[in-house]
Amino acid sequence: MVIEHSFDKVFDTQRIYRQTLDAMARPGKINALCQLNSKPPQGLNQAAAAIALTMLDSETNFHLALYSQDISEYLTLNTGARNCPVNGAEFIIACADRVLPELEDVNCGTLLSPEKGATVLFMVHRLCVQGNGIPLNLTGPGIAGTSRLVIEGMHYSNLEIMASLNQEYPVGVDMIYADDCGNVACIPRSSTVRWEAEA
Repeated sequence: MVIEHSFDKVFDTQRIYRQTLDAMARPGKINALCQLNSKPPQGLNQAAAAIALTMLDSETNFHLALYSQDISEYLTLNTGARNCPVNGAEFIIACADRVLPELEDVNCGTLLSPEKGATVLFMVHRLCVQGNGIPLNLTGPGIAGTSRLVIEGMHYSNLEIMASLNQEYPVGVDMIYADDCGNVACIPRSSTVRWEAEA
């Protein structure tokens, strides 16, 4: 595994952070992470890699759902962050199309320190407004009325786990979705998420 020379730790980090923060402030909004230069190992898409390289540092623990030695070494080498069990991780990276019961153990923070709740980065196939995936209707802070987000490549069980973790705001988890096309969308713990149950 080698150092990620294609990702500029100053300019790329600032750009990706602004685009992700904008998506978090406007739940359901899809932002294109243009000019993705990272070259992550197989199993980690470029958008997720760029976000991880931006958000992780030597003081941050991460957990890889469906563990990959290559991805773990790549992230540790390029950010200084360490892989750890899911209940101790501040940042979780997961393939959303697979059943992930371990997400039930994600740290949701406490009433005194809700900011200690984890962030879950889901890799999905595609984010769109109209499509063949799961349509989500979002309400809450940062949304004028209702926001619609369609996620292709998301297992219903993971949505249900996230909803259960976020049912007692302000504790809960923030979610970042990174698709294979280089897009990002976010759903913070303050949002109410509704979808139609699987037929």
